[in-house]
Amino acid sequence: MGIIVSYVMRTLPPSRWHGKLNSAMLDGATTRRGFRNLALLGPYKMISAKLTFSSAGATIVDPRRLLMRLLPREEKFFNYFHQQVKFICQASNLLVEGAASGNAHLASAAHQIKAIEEQADTVIHEIYTLLNATFITPMDPEDIHSLSSHLDDVIDGIEDSVHRMLSYRIEPIPSTVVELCRLVQSCGVTLMKAFEALAKDQPLIEHCIEVNRLEEAADQLGRAAVADLLQNEKDPIRVIKLKEIYEFLEQTTDYCEDVADALQNLQVKNS
Repeated sequence: MGIIVSYVMRTLPPSRWHGKLNSAMLDGATTRRGFRNLALLGPYKMISAKLTFSSAGATIVDPRRLLMRLLPREEKFFNYFHQQVKFICQASNLLVEGAASGNAHLASAAHQIKAIEEQADTVIHEIYTLLNATFITPMDPEDIHSLSSHLDDVIDGIEDSVHRMLSYRIEPIPSTVVELCRLVQSCGVTLMKAFEALAKDQPLIEHCIEVNRLEEAADQLGRAAVADLLQNEKDPIRVIKLKEIYEFLEQTTDYCEDVADALQNLQVKNS
């Protein structure tokens, strides 16, 4: 059973508009036959919401989508997310090229990645500035902050990894390092697909699952590489250098998984 009602609701984030009605918050009783005096204490807003009733009580259907059709909202955040993921893809491509080409080309790749990381820092500052100045956002402000922060972690992880590869000058660069770099690259491509789906309000769960799979593959590869290193490598300095590079690359895929998890949480919240 469902009915459309207009009632006075607290000024709360949209993500908290749905859920079970708490009778303790109401100035009256809500029953299967009706309701009375739904005035809530605190600052008020008039909102049209749909109530559905079941044996468990009344449930508010999230009115976010209806409200967003009526009020203008700031869409630039999707463009900023796209820029961040684009930077991740560019940096990961350079990471793979540098690792595969060896130390002779690594310096150039590291220099370009550093420039990309600085551009990405500018974008995240613009996101925070816009977030503080925007009244209606396409998603909850805390979700925008979370996604942009996790994306920034990814680009920082790529920059940290290439910096250590350049500084430690491993010769030759093991194939495992190149393979881990390719997994980071694949994560970036998959995140791009996920954010394109987000901007179009399309399902993105399969992309998030793929990122999780890639992170697990990187985890297994990194562990096996460290185990082999400790067992077979005789040079303790090389052991320390390679172990740290493996860990930084694997950590970067963890950052990609954090982005995927944030996207899944966002989809569940707004479903």
